[in-house]
Amino acid sequence: MCLKFRNWPVQRQQSQLPADQRAAVALYTSPPAQSNGTVCKPEITEDDLRFVRQVFPSARTGSAIVAASETAWVAGVRSGMPLAEARNMSVPLRPASRSRSRSTTIQPVAETQFFEWAPEKDRDGLVEIAEATRRFAPIVGLDQMPVSDSLLLDISGCGRLFGGESSLAEQLVKRLNCQGWQCSAVISDSVATAWAFAHPRGHFLTTEQRIATRGTRSAPPSTEDADWDLPVVIIPPGQSKHWLHPLPVAAARIPYSDIQTLSQLGILNLKQLFGLPVEDLPSRLSAVTMQRLHQILGVEDESITAIPEANPVSATWASEFPATNRDEIRQVLAYLIDEIAEQLQRRAVGAVRISCKLKQESGEIMPLIGDVVKPLQSGPELFEILNLRLDNIRVDKPILSAHMTATLAALPVARQKDLFSVSEHVNPAEELSAVLNRLTNRLGKAAVLTAKPDNNPTPENAIRLRPLISEDSKATTTRDTEFRIQELVTPDRSISDRTSPQNHPLCLLSSPVKIADSQSSPLTSNFSWTGQTHAVAASRGPERIQT
Repeated sequence: MCLKFRNWPVQRQQSQLPADQRAAVALYTSPPAQSNGTVCKPEITEDDLRFVRQVFPSARTGSAIVAASETAWVAGVRSGMPLAEARNMSVPLRPASRSRSRSTTIQPVAETQFFEWAPEKDRDGLVEIAEATRRFAPIVGLDQMPVSDSLLLDISGCGRLFGGESSLAEQLVKRLNCQGWQCSAVISDSVATAWAFAHPRGHFLTTEQRIATRGTRSAPPSTEDADWDLPVVIIPPGQSKHWLHPLPVAAARIPYSDIQTLSQLGILNLKQLFGLPVEDLPSRLSAVTMQRLHQILGVEDESITAIPEANPVSATWASEFPATNRDEIRQVLAYLIDEIAEQLQRRAVGAVRISCKLKQESGEIMPLIGDVVKPLQSGPELFEILNLRLDNIRVDKPILSAHMTATLAALPVARQKDLFSVSEHVNPAEELSAVLNRLTNRLGKAAVLTAKPDNNPTPENAIRLRPLISEDSKATTTRDTEFRIQELVTPDRSISDRTSPQNHPLCLLSSPVKIADSQSSPLTSNFSWTGQTHAVAASRGPERIQT
């Protein structure tokens, strides 16, 4: 789910003002001080400043407006406008006396208040709101785009707790609206598509700038795209690509410079972009754009970088008598795991990672991290995972204290087991998950691979190996892993239904080897191999293999 806050920088600034002064608000950015290069202010990062300068050329040389409220918009204040011009446009109009020839009067407009833009405070505000959403999603992340205005939530398996995903989204939006925040929610089967449908015209700053260039003075940018301007939008699984086609290329979260490049080539919407030859794109577009395209097409997985919880699931052990060997450390881990499991059951969530910091007598911290393929609550299973990790590290100094934390995720949907069947209660996905937990924690994630067929005529390259679980330790997600596990335990009916399987060789020799002369055919008669003569029982072909 992508939870978008409309015109977030202005919303946050308005929330800090009295109720009678929130109408007309505009935010501006001033050029940083120049001293042996560009030095940004602490509350403005280089990425934020670079993005604003790309979108608003006036911000490169002086102070410029970044965002404005709807009332300030009506008064004439536009994003990208120089600050001096915006101050002149925001002078309130005085009501004129009624004349004989005209029966209308000029309505007064509230004076616009100008505040300096602080994007870091905007992010901190989103992090504070994220704590209010923990009840609806165990994993909440911040939008990684410059000038963030959204929260990303992994609601996999959470819909049943609220009467469905639509009910979950409606309750969440209603709760935030009661707190004074204007937001909308979009649910889709991937992070990239959820962000795209939440921002159907791209980043809100680029949208506002484009409308401002049209000269429209009466309508703010939020009135465009009424079809997508809804409190809750739900895209059914597998149907996102069809709805993506009419959206502009900016909805793919690609950099603004690449948006301009595609515009010069006449590529305006995602359908045109998806139709371009993939092999020609890296020469014209950046690596970030290629990654975004792979994510929105589903070729590459995208995870949510979780925001640390204000009240995490944690446990601590400290004693005057240190743990001096592995057996004593195992006792400490078992004690901490019991506390962690109790908290997980009380919160009705599972753990996808257990992190333990062991403090030695010398003051050094020895990390002990165990990853879980599917969320778990069971204390014995979590202890087994950490125990496997403990066998792989060297313990040569006594341990004085230990601090353990758990990364949370929603539990899988529970199944009703059959009490009178020997094999009905066995779930292949759960059995495979238990095996993968042991393998990944003993051998490492990079050692557990899955094989996927690749469209390559060379037999050696017909199979592609990739890790089952991502090595990215900062990203936490379970949906993609669950899908892959389910694919592994589900029989492929298409293979069994084939009547004539293609028995290709496993590899091609580096150089040709003579097996027969021109007088005989090795497909019908005997042939020689490594000095021995062999008879042909059956043959097929020949077949041309070429790239």
